[in-house]
Parts: sequence; C-alpha cells; structure tokens
Amino acid sequence: MQNEFDFTVIDALYATGYHGPRALDKPEFYWRSMLGSMVAYRDSFFRPLGEEIAPAESRDGIEIEAARCEYEGSRFHHALPMNISSLRQFGNHWHLVLPTISTLRDGYCRLRGHDGEVSMLDLWFISKLCQLLPAYLIRRREQPADPDSIPVVPSIIYRISLGMHRIVHISLIKRMASGGDPAAPCLASDAYYVIAEAAGLLVGRNSVCAGPQTMVEQAYRAMIEPASLAGADASAAEPGFYRYATAFLKLEAEKYLFAVRATQQLRALIVALDAVPGQARTQAFRDALARFEDWSTEHTSPLAHEIAREDLAMLLQGDEAEIARARQWPAGTVLRQMTAGLNQLVAAADRMCVATLGADGSALLAEVDAMRDAPRDADEWSADAFAAHGLDAAAAHATAAALNTYLHDERAAQRIFTRLQQEVDRALGIDDVIAPYSADDIAAVFGPRLRHCIAEHFAETDVAHHAAR
Repeated sequence: MQNEFDFTVIDALYATGYHGPRALDKPEFYWRSMLGSMVAYRDSFFRPLGEEIAPAESRDGIEIEAARCEYEGSRFHHALPMNISSLRQFGNHWHLVLPTISTLRDGYCRLRGHDGEVSMLDLWFISKLCQLLPAYLIRRREQPADPDSIPVVPSIIYRISLGMHRIVHISLIKRMASGGDPAAPCLASDAYYVIAEAAGLLVGRNSVCAGPQTMVEQAYRAMIEPASLAGADASAAEPGFYRYATAFLKLEAEKYLFAVRATQQLRALIVALDAVPGQARTQAFRDALARFEDWSTEHTSPLAHEIAREDLAMLLQGDEAEIARARQWPAGTVLRQMTAGLNQLVAAADRMCVATLGADGSALLAEVDAMRDAPRDADEWSADAFAAHGLDAAAAHATAAALNTYLHDERAAQRIFTRLQQEVDRALGIDDVIAPYSADDIAAVFGPRLRHCIAEHFAETDVAHHAAR
C-alpha cells in the first residue's frame, strides 16, 4: 500500500507531449482530449482540475492527501491510494454539483426535443457537456474566467466527467461494435456501477476513484433522470455555452470520422498488398506500412486503429461471450457496425446544430457536406509513379488509389476543420481571422498518416514532395 501518490507515470506522459496542447495555448481543433487540454488549470480554491493527474507545476504547493481505499469491490485496499483532499471538496459542494449536472442534462434534452429516456448516445453527449463547461468559461471572449480560479462547481463536474465519460465512451463503443443500437436506453445507475467495477474502470494510473458508490450513482442518475435544478451554477444554463458545445461536438465528430477513415485506408492497402504475389519491393513496402500501422497505434489515439483492425478484445472490452459471438461473423461485420454507430453519433451532432443554430445550423451542415463531396483533384497520382519505384502493377494501382483517396479526404478535412473552428470561435465571441488549416496542422493533431509513410518509404524528392503537399 502506498501512503502517497507516485507521480512518475503521470510526469513521464506529460514529458512526451502525449496529452496535446492546453486549452489556452491552442484552439479546439488541436485538442487531443479534454483531459490534456484542461487538467493543468485551477479552480477557485486553487486546486488543479486534474488533481493527482495534473502536471507537476499545477500540483506544486497543493495538498493532495492519499489514503487507503476502504470501499468494497475492485478498489478495496488497492495498492494505489485514493485522493481524500478531492473527496472532501466534492462533499462540501455536492448539493450544488448534482443540480448543475441536472441542468446540463436538461439543456441537452431541450435541444434533442424531448425529456424522455436517455440513450447511451445521449449520455455520451451529456457527459461531454460536463467536460466542456470549464473550457467555455475560460475561452469565451467576454468575462472569461481566470484559468487559475475557475468556478468550483463546474470544476468538480469536470473532474467527475473525466472518469464517467471514459466509462460511457467505452460502453458506447462496445455497444456499437457488438451491433447494438446506440439509441437504445442507457444502463440504470446500479448496472452502470457494476460494469465500471467489473472492467476495472474505477482504478486509474496512479490512484483509485475516491467517490463512494453512492456518489458515483447519484452523479450518473443526475445525467439520465429529471431532477430539481435549484441551486445549479448559472453557467450551465447559458445559451452561449450550448452554442459553443454544439460547434465543438460537431468538430469532434468530424475528427472521429477523419481518423477512422484514414486508418481504414491504411489497413485496406495493407490487405490489398497481402494479396499480391511475393515481389520483393512490394513486400518491403507492405512491411513498411505494417510497421507504420503498429507505430501509429501505439503513439496516436488507438481507437481508430482498433476499429480498422476489428480488434475484438479492445472494442468489446474483453467480454469473452461477446468476443466468441463476434468471431462467428463474416470479416468486416464489426467494422460496418462501428461505422454505422459513428454515423449515428455524427447525425446526433448534426441535430444539435440545427436545434441550437436554426437556419444557420442547416447552412453550416450544407457547407460541410459540400466540402466533403468536392470533386477529386485533377492532379492525382498515377500508378506509373509507383511502378517506377519497383512495385508490380497491381500494387502500384492499389497504392495510387489509396493515396489519392487519402489526399482528397485530407484536403476536405482541412476545409471542414477550419470552418468548424470558425464556428467554435464565433460561439465564444472571437472574431479573429484564422488561417486555413494545412496538412501540417492535420499531422500535428492526428500524427503521421498514410501520406507520410509513403513519402518516407519512397524517399526520392518527386514522390515525397507530391505525397506531402
């Protein structure tokens, strides 16, 4: 049993830049997660939003008291401690936290048009609203909150949502992968807690969740059931926040689509090259793509690769019964089910746009669709270029087709992400002109993609330049 927190793993992650930029350093397009973008900032009691997972400079001078966990279940007498200091602060403000979560739920339900049962997909959006409120408060142009004194109730809800959204997100992915309906009712609070326990989701990198089962279930119920809004933090009902959240979530959904499509293109090219007889240069290129895929899975967000590879163990969270069932399906079934589920998520974000922005929302969606469906570039790669580098005809055609599709999608994504970031800025009251996002910006957010692997493998200037333009 540890009597204090071990920050070694946490500090090592920050040293790698894995979490991406902070919210006030780069606009929303560049954020890799709501964890990395916000955990370094502080609440009105000067406690870091990330508590024991905040970077070292934010923890400096802050008491973070560790204690052995006495809760039954996976956390009981765990080797990792729980954060008693954070739990005390939660308890002091709990009577305000719950109605504020309920207000966020109420705001979302008004946007979707009814106050009935909450689906797993709805819950994903509600938990994202819980994460986004502090970001809105420090990013808005008028009366921004001090990033070292963010109101305590939105800050606590953000901390709660870091863990709860992780559980919701994993559960939603599992439902999509298994062919379930994301729009079906979400789990009851007691079932939610059981799943969190069984999957080990109440145990983190350097601590266990400090909230007792009662608090976890109360917070979850506030997200899914109507309740009193009396005492809620006023910011949770601000129309400006919902405009911001809507634009952010549409941007987030489009980033998911791009990442998944890009990894599918890489995987499909590897599979296509597998079918080509063993010509040496083709095999060397195929092996380079496979090594790149492995590297990318390890060093960038892994979900898109798990989807493209139909990684049943990860997508189905080790559920042996579901994994056995899925193994009976034809190849590609899980990928199709995941794609259908992600399309539902995008459709839900689109409905929020129309509900929040009205005619402007419909016009925005039409703009995005037009960007996505723009004609292919006339200056496309030909298979001859790759044949000249030693690939056989079939491999050269497959490579040219994959690269041309990727480059088309990337150019569309640059325009889409630029337009949606402009909408996010507008919701914040920011009217600064932003330069259109480039291929370098895409790489900064998503890491190297197919174009980079091809450019590196075919090191000659003409190939590298064209692939990286």
